[in-house]
Amino acid sequence: MTFTQFIMPNGRTKKITIERPEAIEIKADVLLEAGYRLEIEILRNDMISMTIGSPHGDREDIAIRLCENGPKIPLAVDELIHEAWHLANAEGDFD
Repeated sequence: MTFTQFIMPNGRTKKITIERPEAIEIKADVLLEAGYRLEIEILRNDMISMTIGSPHGDREDIAIRLCENGPKIPLAVDELIHEAWHLANAEGDFD
């Protein structure tokens, strides 16, 4: 799946990918197709912020995860995708 990464210090962006199990990848693809934004950035304290932004023009994030930079990232990505998937389903975005 592909995230937009914001890079310090000026916030320029680049696309990065992470390989996850097929079920997670499928959910992420559906979220992206529905207009959700997958974004990630390394914070000044070396923590990782991952968000999934709403496609409804309000720029609100519907799911957020913070984790240490390192081996915890894949599990945090999975949790992020699961949470966003359930919230988007509740909004009826996949009808």
